Amino acid sequence: WKRGHNRTHDQIVVRADNYNTLVDGQGRLWLAIPGLEPRKMVKIPLSTTVAPTGTLRLILRRGRVEVHYQIDASQMRSSQRPCGDQRVGVDKGYTEALTDSDGQPHGEQLGDLLT
Repeated sequence: WKRGHNRTHDQIVVRADNYNTLVDGQGRLWLAIPGLEPRKMVKIPLSTTVAPTGTLRLILRRGRVEVHYQIDASQMRSSQRPCGDQRVGVDKGYTEALTDSDGQPHGEQLGDLLT
């Protein structure tokens, strides 16, 4: 049977039923995933207090492990960053890189550079 091929060399996908999360005596959250040896788990400390759920994607970058997983948008806290209630438009062009809804051009020398 043909199978899917992944050419990404720095990620591991872990199914939802294939890992455990545990909290140590100091209140830190750890992720335990299967290792290369049978019945041996590799423990990874997490920098969050919320346990991941569902299928995980572990990405190895610069000696660190990033844990990516999906969450329900209704569970997210609202952002604390200030924001307005107006719509913003952006136009991508050739003579300038971007023009915002106020008519301000950004990257005005782009057309000359590309030419």
